[in-house]
Amino acid sequence: MTPDDLALDCPKLTGRIQVRIRQLRGALSDDRTTEVARSLQAVASPIFGGTSRGINPDADNARDLGIIVAYNQRLIEKKCPAYNLEAEFAPGNTAQPKAVKPAKSPAAAKPPAVPATPAPPLR
Repeated sequence: MTPDDLALDCPKLTGRIQVRIRQLRGALSDDRTTEVARSLQAVASPIFGGTSRGINPDADNARDLGIIVAYNQRLIEKKCPAYNLEAEFAPGNTAQPKAVKPAKSPAAAKPPAVPATPAPPLR
C-alpha cells in the first residue's frame, strides 16, 4: 500500500473496497476476450498508446483482489467494519457489498471493576 492509501480513513477505504468488489465481480462474470484480441492490443498499445489493462485479465484480477485484501486488512487494523471477502465473492452473490462491524471480545466489552477501597496487605 502506498503512503496515501495508509492515510485513508475508514469511510474512504470502505468505499474503495465496495467499488473494487463490484468491478471484480463483473470482471469475473464477463466473457473473456479472445487470445487474438489480447495479442493485437499488446502490439498496438505501445505503438498507438493506450492501456495495457485487459491484455492479461487473470493478472489484472489477481492484482485487484490483492488490493481488496490489503484494504480490508487495513480496515481490520483500524478496528473499522470490514468485509467477509469469501461471502462477497461467493458464486451468484450480486448484493451490495456490506462491511460488518468487528465483534467485541467479552473482556473488552466491559472494563474490569475497580475496588473502592485498597486491599489489605498480605502477611
